[in-house]
Amino acid sequence: MLLRRNNLRGIRSHARWLHSLPRSCPKPSETYDALVQSHEVTFDAKQAAIVRHYLDPLHVHLNGYKLPSFEPLSNSNDANPSSKTYSIPKGLYIYGDVGTGKSMLLDLFYRGVHVQRKRRVHFNQFMLEVHMRLQQAKTMQIEQFGRQRHIQLDQSRDVVLQVAHAMAHESHLLCFDEFQVTDVADAFIIRKLFHVLFRRGVVIVATSNTPPKELYQNGTNWDYFVPFLDQLTRHTQTVLIASSKDYRIQCPPIYKSETFLYPLSTATRHQMDTLYHQLLATEATRLVRVPVSKGRVLNLRGSIEKSVCRISFYELCETEKGVTDYKVITETFTIIMLDNVPVLSLNEHDAVRRFVLFVDEIYEHRTRLILSSEAATPREIFCYNEASAGATGNVCHLVAFQDLYVATKRAVSRLYEMQSERYRREHELTRSKRREPRV
Repeated sequence: MLLRRNNLRGIRSHARWLHSLPRSCPKPSETYDALVQSHEVTFDAKQAAIVRHYLDPLHVHLNGYKLPSFEPLSNSNDANPSSKTYSIPKGLYIYGDVGTGKSMLLDLFYRGVHVQRKRRVHFNQFMLEVHMRLQQAKTMQIEQFGRQRHIQLDQSRDVVLQVAHAMAHESHLLCFDEFQVTDVADAFIIRKLFHVLFRRGVVIVATSNTPPKELYQNGTNWDYFVPFLDQLTRHTQTVLIASSKDYRIQCPPIYKSETFLYPLSTATRHQMDTLYHQLLATEATRLVRVPVSKGRVLNLRGSIEKSVCRISFYELCETEKGVTDYKVITETFTIIMLDNVPVLSLNEHDAVRRFVLFVDEIYEHRTRLILSSEAATPREIFCYNEASAGATGNVCHLVAFQDLYVATKRAVSRLYEMQSERYRREHELTRSKRREPRV
């Protein structure tokens, strides 16, 4: 069965309380207080301070915000601002440990701010889109001008600048969740892309686990990336949530026995089989061919009608797959069963990275995940810590390890939340919305 990808659309799943908020809300502090009063959110003094001291003023400043007019300058990656003076609001860069409420604050702010052209997106998904649009722009140039044998100095033909100006036109406010830079190709693109976005007046609000000055720290060609860090700190206020409390882990694991199955045994395999057949009901399992990109297809076992997929850890994380594949899988199926998740060590860097990316996509789409694991708890899936990074003996490897270690902490936190009643409610809400007919 071949599924047509053009009939699918990814859905960003906000928390259950967010769906009940009107599109234009009072100040973030008023909404936050109401959520605390209704027991949807636990009061946190550090969160409340950020809401009142940073989100409220920006909410007011952005009311009805539009980009200043501009005229492109030939052979320049800058814009020619209008002679009229505009006050461009300074954005926010909110960082801190995993599970401290950064994404919740971002969603709360985004839902209420009155900006006509605004967008909220996970940063991995944003960069995936950037790469796709760059490829499309390159293809169009080849069709129009043919392949170029010489260095092209005409800035009007620079595809990164073209995409940046298009994105600035589309979104005057960009809200990024999980801002991170771990790839040298992304680092090169980000510097040029965000130079245009900032020059055009696009306001950036981002969350991250990493302080801005430590993004891509000591990565390949890091000196080239440093000007972006300077721009980021000029155009955003840096805000730390100084909390070590992980609210995701504190969620009661109501559905642990239906979500995280341990150990890898005959009994666990039988339990996974039973759950799979219950989810399929009378629907027969079959091979589903899901298009990804450039003619590539994923062959997955499951049912489109029941929106259920079953796949092994080996197929998912130990073969050549990436964030594009995981995005497609989580957009196609609302329930995913993952067999045989092992305990992962530092030596299995690629498998760890892929699993983390997969968990990010699962969480972003509020997909229900059922897995069987060699580890007794999510925390025990990753059997290394910060101290073991020294064993690499290589600065580049050390930087990559530190980035990955932070990402695994986020994955563990999210795997715990997936066992909770709250996550199940959000999943059911998302599942019902994805079943609604498109108009």
